[in-house]
Amino acid sequence: MNAIVPLNIAALRVSSTDSTNVVGSFKGRIANFNNLPYASGGRILNEEQTCTGDAITYPLNLDGSPRDSLLPGVHLHWELPDYFKRGTMEENGKTIQFPQAPNRWLVIRYLTRQTEEGEWEAPSTKSWVVESDYISEKQQQDPDGSYRPTVSVPLPIQPAYKKQPFRYMGRVVEANKWPADKKEEDKYLKDFKDEQGKPYTLTAMGFLGPEFSAYYPDCCSVFGFVDRFSDVEDWEKIPFKVSYQVMGWIEGKDPFDGLEKEIKTKYNKQVERCEKKEVEIDITPLELFEQITKRRFNWTFDRTQITFKLKGKYLASIQIPKKTICSGIHEELNWNLGPAPGSNSFLGHPDLPTDPPSWETKDLNIAIGNSSTEALSALLHREKVKETGASSNQASSKLPNYEVILNALQLGILKDIEDKTNGIIELEEELHATGFESESG
Repeated sequence: MNAIVPLNIAALRVSSTDSTNVVGSFKGRIANFNNLPYASGGRILNEEQTCTGDAITYPLNLDGSPRDSLLPGVHLHWELPDYFKRGTMEENGKTIQFPQAPNRWLVIRYLTRQTEEGEWEAPSTKSWVVESDYISEKQQQDPDGSYRPTVSVPLPIQPAYKKQPFRYMGRVVEANKWPADKKEEDKYLKDFKDEQGKPYTLTAMGFLGPEFSAYYPDCCSVFGFVDRFSDVEDWEKIPFKVSYQVMGWIEGKDPFDGLEKEIKTKYNKQVERCEKKEVEIDITPLELFEQITKRRFNWTFDRTQITFKLKGKYLASIQIPKKTICSGIHEELNWNLGPAPGSNSFLGHPDLPTDPPSWETKDLNIAIGNSSTEALSALLHREKVKETGASSNQASSKLPNYEVILNALQLGILKDIEDKTNGIIELEEELHATGFESESG
């Protein structure tokens, strides 16, 4: 039995026109460790670069073309579940430890073509495995010889003289060829040591910090994937729809490792304490499991799937998930560039497909509240007031109960407002509670 954790997946379509004319105005990778200079073969590589931070990092506020701009195809970026992005302070009180993130991802594509008659053909499938923690000296090449976007990392931390001071992380293997035969030069993150001499593990922080797993250009080969449709003939010219299923797991320390033993130990100790005090046992093994997993993971489970056996009053065994599987799907992304696929765009300006899109500040509205619930209600209230022709200064006097109704609707207690004499008080208490979050400890 495994724990299935929902996974959010974002997808972006990039046509050839987009890749040539539009994405050059996007922001690119922040970290470019492959710019580090080093000596090799009697010459200096990256000689024009310095060993200072400004040669490696490109902050988002800098102008200029992005490093490794987006290639034509569909780009996928999956968001790690919250548990993997939450660190805990170690006992030394100096370092924050993050859980090992999933480092193997199965990507399955379901592609359905549309015929000239407008009918949909039967879907075809293709699968890949992304090895997020694979480390190599060279950038990965696809079977057609083109280079796949791969992020660079500062490994090893103490490179030898005249040796490359950086590596590339992540690779893609076709599922029918995985696992690939391991070669002598194949390395993974665990084969490298950190400053304390401990093997590296893949986390949501990577080598950059909180933005690593959240920003696609910096994790595109680790927590992302680009489908260039190299196996689909004339793929940009034909209309089709495509869905992706992504499943990730951990090759290494799983969140459930040791949990069964921990539950047995804690429950049996509680039984001993209750027997000494001659009181009833105040918790069941199932409730203890739910307490631990709620506090540690903030995940909920089907109670009927968690079973246990007692030996007398003591816990003999409990059936809980053994491994964590992250799973998500992005359904029916339509690809149709019309009669002129060579010049049409998904990301360009609606009227001028070969030009980047333009943003106008007059279309931007901002609302602030104590919680997202109140902020959304305030924004919708203002939009409704504008429909009446009133000015922004008159918003508070127009439709005064509009925000109250919207707040109640979002909190799921609108139906109780009229039925209860203290409905407004209950609403205020709920709004107050949404501005806070409980933390254990």
